[in-house]
Amino acid sequence: MPEEEEKEHFMTVGCDPDGDEPTGVGEEWRYFKPVDAAVNDTQPAENIEVEVVKLSKLDDHTCPSSATMKGHQASTAWISQRAKQIIEDDPTLSSKKLQRRLEKHYNIELSYFKVWSGKKSAMDDIHGTWEESFTMCRPYLCVDSTHLTGKYNGQLATATAIDGHNWMYPVAYGIFDKETNANWAWFMANLKKAIGTPPGLTIHTDACKGLAYGVNKVFKGDAKRRECFRHLMANFRNKFSGEVLKYMWPLAWACTARRHDALLEKIGTECPKAIPFLDNHHKLIWSRSKFSKECKVGYVNNNISECFNN
Repeated sequence: MPEEEEKEHFMTVGCDPDGDEPTGVGEEWRYFKPVDAAVNDTQPAENIEVEVVKLSKLDDHTCPSSATMKGHQASTAWISQRAKQIIEDDPTLSSKKLQRRLEKHYNIELSYFKVWSGKKSAMDDIHGTWEESFTMCRPYLCVDSTHLTGKYNGQLATATAIDGHNWMYPVAYGIFDKETNANWAWFMANLKKAIGTPPGLTIHTDACKGLAYGVNKVFKGDAKRRECFRHLMANFRNKFSGEVLKYMWPLAWACTARRHDALLEKIGTECPKAIPFLDNHHKLIWSRSKFSKECKVGYVNNNISECFNN
């Protein structure tokens, strides 16, 4: 209504047009009178022009406070902010249960995939991204494979690291039909694409020839090579026996060059043929005294891969 017209009208509510009966049930009558006529009560009623408007009965209350609304405007960021405290209180909560809790609390319908994305964003804010987590790992990888014995046959190859808490951190896995030079070269090439060659990188393996070929072909001199001492010791026992065996594990655990040289001398004295055997057949690093200081992992066995494979 224009401002000039608005000044000339006012509204009263509650009477029918004749002013004799109350409004009907569920109905409301509104009518407008000229201002001058309303002020001058002495003016005869028949001279007053009245405009009557009838409003239908109000519908049921349907605002968002009482009806479930579609959550189309609930963004991933909105869900992430509201999910943080819930996830901190219950880190194992599934996306489906989180969806139900948010829908119940805010009385809206949410897409499962949007809740999943919001939860992932909240997890990244709380714990950091996978990429950030990988930077906390030490440059150490245990690489091995295990047989698949279920519906499908083949080999499951894995590369596992150690994080800042000394926990296993699976980095990569792949499946191929059998352990061959070509298959291991394929796995190591894709592994290098994923992690690059961080300073001090150490790759710990067993005595598998195909794996050794793949590491050498792909990483060349960009990674230190460490051999699993448990496998080495199994081969050593097949060749030698007697008192020489008692020096082998202490030699692997020796942390200083002085200790290493002293034990190696005892092995040579006890069994002279043992030294050429180790030099010719086990050329990789297997004693702590030879480990890189950048790696900061003192494992002499490839147990991390064995644990993951099991």
